[in-house]
Amino acid sequence: MDYDRDTNTVEVIVSPYAAQDKIDEIQALDERVVIRHAKHSKQEFTDIAHQLSGTKVGNATIWGSGPNLEHDGLIVYAEPDENALARGTQNLEDFETTVQGFEATVRLESKPIAAVGSHRFADYEEPHLGGAYMNRVNYGCTTGIPIGQPSTLRSIATAHHCAPHGTPYYAGQNQNVPIGSMVHTSRNNSDISRLYPATTWAPYVYVGPFNSALVAPIRGLQSVPYTTSNVCYSGAFTGTICGNTVEGIVNGLTVEVPGQGIQTYDNLILTRHSQGLAAAGQGDSGGPALINSGGNSLASGVISAIQPHNGAWDTCNGLGDRACSRLVLYSPMSNFLLGNPDWGVLYVP
Repeated sequence: MDYDRDTNTVEVIVSPYAAQDKIDEIQALDERVVIRHAKHSKQEFTDIAHQLSGTKVGNATIWGSGPNLEHDGLIVYAEPDENALARGTQNLEDFETTVQGFEATVRLESKPIAAVGSHRFADYEEPHLGGAYMNRVNYGCTTGIPIGQPSTLRSIATAHHCAPHGTPYYAGQNQNVPIGSMVHTSRNNSDISRLYPATTWAPYVYVGPFNSALVAPIRGLQSVPYTTSNVCYSGAFTGTICGNTVEGIVNGLTVEVPGQGIQTYDNLILTRHSQGLAAAGQGDSGGPALINSGGNSLASGVISAIQPHNGAWDTCNGLGDRACSRLVLYSPMSNFLLGNPDWGVLYVP
């Protein structure tokens, strides 16, 4: 889905197998809706990503793939081996090919790593907020998007890769304030889990620098960003960095997670900071991914991974001595909410 300001229309891309009655329902929502059929379905993009992950293309290993922004072709992400990198930048140029019936662009880039780290560091009092540091032995992550059920049960969504099922987490830098244990519920291969039993969570997130006490309300949900969306990340170690734009969708990303082995994640949104600033780094995993819309913060997902830029890390904002990057992947709330329909995002009307 994308909004065209020039024509004041919203383009909705639908599966080539979508039922006509469903298309008619979407079309009837607003006269500004324009329907376009994709060449391949979401499931076909996911299936090919899983088939390709870990295979070779030339002297590079494929680590993920996904639809291009027009959904009429495939982008394949592959990491060149060390010998290829040593031969120079000419080996890093994109090239076109065809893969199992998909028109594909191969991008030779370094594989992302999970953004797990070792202040927002003193969120000890209830209600707890998103964007705060949470810790377990030897690892640190960030609280993400506050969620709830109609029964008034409250919890927080964070990154699945932060810990195995049942691992307890604590607020801040000590282990005196428990905030719940990881629960790996149905997630449709998203990098999102939640904490339970729930303490009290409020629909607010920390904003500003890593050592700031500023907060902002979550005003709604926009799980699927536009290509023109201004994506903001609010990691505990980095602080809030806005100005990230969508570059594509990555499926089939495999990550070796401490205590969980190899995990595969789909439907990750790849973004790049428009001015080359490091938008997230290690320790920011699970933190809020927000869409800035007219000055309002809309929940979109949680920080999943960071990718080196041209094979190197960027200078960190916030705390240093860790890997940071302008290239950030986040897991949208949509897959988690589809698998957990009794949960919803908490927001301030």
